[in-house]
Amino acid sequence: MKRRFPTGYWKDFDNVAQHLRPYIEQHGRLPKNKELSQDGLSMLGRAITLYHGGYAAVSKRLEVPTADTQTSKKPRDYWTMDRAIEKIHEYLAQSANSTTRPTRKELSEFEPSLLTPIGKFGLTQLLDNYQARYCIQLERPKKDVKWSEERICKNLRELAEEQGHLPAQSQLTELGLEGLRGAISKSGGIKHYSQLLCIPTKNESLGKRPSGYWDNPDNLRAELLPLIERIGHLPSAQELAALGQSDLLSAYSKYGGVRGLSSALELDLDSSGLFVTLDGHYVRSRYEVLFDNFLYLNNITHQTEGPISDQHNYLFDFRLTNLDGEPVFVEIWGYSDRHDIEIAMLYNEKRKDKEKVYQDNDLTLLSFEEHEFDKPFAGIYKTIVEKLKHHNVQHSFKPVEHNIEYFIGSAYSFDELTRELQPHIDELGCVNR
Repeated sequence: MKRRFPTGYWKDFDNVAQHLRPYIEQHGRLPKNKELSQDGLSMLGRAITLYHGGYAAVSKRLEVPTADTQTSKKPRDYWTMDRAIEKIHEYLAQSANSTTRPTRKELSEFEPSLLTPIGKFGLTQLLDNYQARYCIQLERPKKDVKWSEERICKNLRELAEEQGHLPAQSQLTELGLEGLRGAISKSGGIKHYSQLLCIPTKNESLGKRPSGYWDNPDNLRAELLPLIERIGHLPSAQELAALGQSDLLSAYSKYGGVRGLSSALELDLDSSGLFVTLDGHYVRSRYEVLFDNFLYLNNITHQTEGPISDQHNYLFDFRLTNLDGEPVFVEIWGYSDRHDIEIAMLYNEKRKDKEKVYQDNDLTLLSFEEHEFDKPFAGIYKTIVEKLKHHNVQHSFKPVEHNIEYFIGSAYSFDELTRELQPHIDELGCVNR
């Protein structure tokens, strides 16, 4: 009768050693897989292979021989044809199927060193000579349906109880279950049994999509459109990474980035380059969306896109006030020195001029670099909190949550921009700077 144990039980080597001890005390060696199965401990044998390096490693660790190494080795020339036939006769004499041709596995389990003459003479030749000597006709074993669907399901349930999911093909091979692996492949595949048993595959348990999933644009729409509707714009790769949507990142790569993806999904990317945040501010990047929403959700008063000083034609990204009533300016820089394209070089020249304006006017500048937003949300949140605390802006913040609200920023289209500017154009004949 199969015995049940808690999930993860066999990963603890102390539990493995505890259940091996009775066999060691009785036989002076580690048990065979067959012995463990007879005692309802088949998962112990599999755990030895899967988690603890195999029988040889456990043998060395416990300083106890395996069933194979305990068997004394025969001299190189010991196994003659006659001796091999005598040993086969000895096996059949005690077997319940004494008139059936034994298999290589059955003979090696009875006497492991029989593998030597089997390899030397061949099993067919040995059995033919045995029949001639003892004037007996051995029957071929009856073939039954070795891997019925019921049996496959039974084995998969046992493995899933230990691992929490259906095993991958590589795991079945590691466990020496090539027969089960082949039977699964021939009868519908692991996905078929996942649906039949209502047990996730390994990839599904890790949140991964099956191979070829993103080839179907309908799957992409089903995953991405609700997210776009929620945050108001097509998320960038960095936003997906911050949101923990690593699986969707592979789709971005497959379709060639945001523009390729929008083309495949027939999305309208008509955008003025502005986003509208939760509190109605207009900002110029997705990083600024996240930062503005952070300030709003943490009740930090702030301004966006105002002049740094009356003497210079530069606008700040954000202006805050610290607890001492002093202004703190925030810049979220885009291109870094790592970018060597022409537009990046021009941007960084402008950045140096802008930083000099802050310095010449003795203003407090808090800078965020591009790479500080290129990580999971919890890391971004921590960075913002630490910098605001350091500049004495605020010392109490909401606890970090994986909250999609921080990423909400509706893309502001050219049509919307034109509609808002048109009354001013009609009145003034132009748009004032």
